[in-house]
Amino acid sequence: VAHCSSRNGTLLGKPVTLLAIGAEDLDIEGMDTVISINVIDHVQDALAMLRNTHRALKTGGVLIWHDRWFDTPFGCRDQVQNFEVTLHPMRPRFALIEHFLTHFEPLYMNVRPEHTPKGRQCDGGNVYFIGKKKG
Repeated sequence: VAHCSSRNGTLLGKPVTLLAIGAEDLDIEGMDTVISINVIDHVQDALAMLRNTHRALKTGGVLIWHDRWFDTPFGCRDQVQNFEVTLHPMRPRFALIEHFLTHFEPLYMNVRPEHTPKGRQCDGGNVYFIGKKKG
């Protein structure tokens, strides 16, 4: 936060509220914009994170979102390794993310399967999404 360009409460002249809390603990409403980048696989309670993200936005508010999904417990690995489970405890399926995003009017969406460096497709991928919260 000390080196964040919006630490003074503005970004490009617009007021900014920077919250350094766990997404599961987010208890705020009426935000114009919520930015969530690579969060869901790091939380302990993905459903709480999604509920809180949705509740934080006012109707018509903009969600800028990127995250990964895993349609198998192992993602791109042949087995789940200890560091992977510690750093990425959630392995949300695409169906969960897809359902969450139905609560928003898409302005931009890019869904990509994930590939390993060897070019082998994984059982998962990435979603880049910008949308407005439906009323």
